[in-house]
Amino acid sequence: MSAQFDMSAHPESDGFEDDLARSLAVAGARFETDPAPLISSGLALGRRVRRRRRRAVLAGVAAVALTGVVGAVATGLPHRAVVSPAAAVHAPSPELLTRDGAEHALRGLLPAGGRLTVTRGGPTGKGVDLSGTYDDGHGPAAVTLSVFRMDPIRGYPEDLCLTTVTCKRSKLPDGSRLTVTQRAATATEPASWDAQLSGKDGYMVIFGEVNAPAQLARPTRPEPPLSLDQLAAVAAAPVWSGAAMAVPPNWAYHEPVIPDGRQLLQDLTNMLPGGVDHRTVDTGNGYASLTSDDDHGRCLIEISVEDWSNQASIDRAPEPKAVLDWDRLPDGTRLRTGDGADDTAGQLHLRRRYAEAFLPDGLRILVSVINAPSHEQARTRPEPVLTTDQLKEIVLSPEWRKWLG
Repeated sequence: MSAQFDMSAHPESDGFEDDLARSLAVAGARFETDPAPLISSGLALGRRVRRRRRRAVLAGVAAVALTGVVGAVATGLPHRAVVSPAAAVHAPSPELLTRDGAEHALRGLLPAGGRLTVTRGGPTGKGVDLSGTYDDGHGPAAVTLSVFRMDPIRGYPEDLCLTTVTCKRSKLPDGSRLTVTQRAATATEPASWDAQLSGKDGYMVIFGEVNAPAQLARPTRPEPPLSLDQLAAVAAAPVWSGAAMAVPPNWAYHEPVIPDGRQLLQDLTNMLPGGVDHRTVDTGNGYASLTSDDDHGRCLIEISVEDWSNQASIDRAPEPKAVLDWDRLPDGTRLRTGDGADDTAGQLHLRRRYAEAFLPDGLRILVSVINAPSHEQARTRPEPVLTTDQLKEIVLSPEWRKWLG
């Protein structure tokens, strides 16, 4: 399988196409598997890992679907089958797998003579996020692999190509897009190399390595163990596509929407009663707060809007487990309200009211009000400025749906 790189944008790509093709041939020829134990593997599910750093975010965006990995191999290939480079263009039949199967597949794709030690990998709603170390005899290096189905309507995670990395892009014969990046080591972080495959049918594979036994550990070697073409060969191996596409469509990963706090503040203000003094307190991603005074005492009003589109698959349920005991409205919206002590106010004995809604398309809206200007100040009035009915009206406003398009 050859790769067509944008040579004008990345002149450093000379020779990479041929190296990638050779590595795919080697990786394919070395891959063998006994299907019996793999077919018996089931779908493993669980939580999605969030990481702060870009390469880890894209690998953890993931934290998803190696589950299907090896079952695709088990049914798509006969015992001790040899995969030719051309076979990489054709995805195996989708089959759901477990982490053990994924680990077995990864071992078969790594260079011979090295040792893979898996240190973490848990079931998630979309597969398995796998991480560990690989040692070729020249020092252990941390590796991560994630495979997951994407919702093509909600788009893919941001491209790995940045001004801080050396980047090579290619388009594979089946229409998939491959991006390979190199980030140089810094005073606080080891060198980081990644390969990201964006499948045309709506899936993603991310395989990464560093030249240290952990993401922030001291380097144990000058460079990560796999070359760029070997790294790309692992990400582009055909076993992963079947793994990802075996995930049910309704469990596909949705790139989360993060509402702008300033817009949330404006929308919230527009929904509050007129003729009242409102003052901004804070805004952030998916959050805004203000104080409101109707001449009877200033109160703090807070709003939080989060995208819970992925939570149902994580919980292995039609809806997130957190909302199952909420009231269900005719349109499928879940709603709950509360009125009682503000647990965050300590000995101030403040009163807090809230309304919280979970929309069928995955958006969760929480609006609360307390009878004080902040959680650290004394109450200014017996009752908060907004009633429960007013809070319900706010969280059920169709205005919030705009964030999901």
